[in-house]
Amino acid sequence: MLNTIAKAANFLHISQPSLTATIKKMEADLGYDLFMRTTKDIKITEKGIQFYKYATQLVQEYHSTVEKMYDLNITSEPKIKIGILESTHQWVANVIQLHHKMYTNQKYRIYEIHDRSASIDQLLNFDIHFTLTNEKINHEDIISIPLYEEPYVLLTPKNEFPNHKAIKIENLPLIMPIKNSQMQKHLDDFFNRMNILIL
Repeated sequence: MLNTIAKAANFLHISQPSLTATIKKMEADLGYDLFMRTTKDIKITEKGIQFYKYATQLVQEYHSTVEKMYDLNITSEPKIKIGILESTHQWVANVIQLHHKMYTNQKYRIYEIHDRSASIDQLLNFDIHFTLTNEKINHEDIISIPLYEEPYVLLTPKNEFPNHKAIKIENLPLIMPIKNSQMQKHLDDFFNRMNILIL
């Protein structure tokens, strides 16, 4: 934890007086303290936390704007930004390759998005142009088009259960999807309906 000005300055690779002066000027402009200072350390104030959240959003928007302007500078075609699931890597790469053969100047940026709410936020904020999910999105400002259906498959080592006609899933070690992913949520919902406890 960077709980002193000296540590923060060292982390930022700037001098301690310069960082102190910058913070004091910001506090003077804002009209309130961003940090509580003691002889031993500093702690961020509640207003400082709120300021940090807003400042982070502004920095992200700035970088996004600069990137968009840079894209327009190097090519007449804006970069296509796509959200994908981990399971779609291979066929999305094939589709992009075919598309690029037809539009050789086109640039792409791929984001791996596992959470449905994150997909919605990035679409509404225009951070991505479209996304692939395994769950329909119902939102008045988003068009959701079904592309295909795929089953969930349970895989086991060969001959793992040679003499079993039925088994209990509670007693099996499981390799689960990424935490907070859409697939994880689907499985959690299924296990809850079946009253199965997964630790």
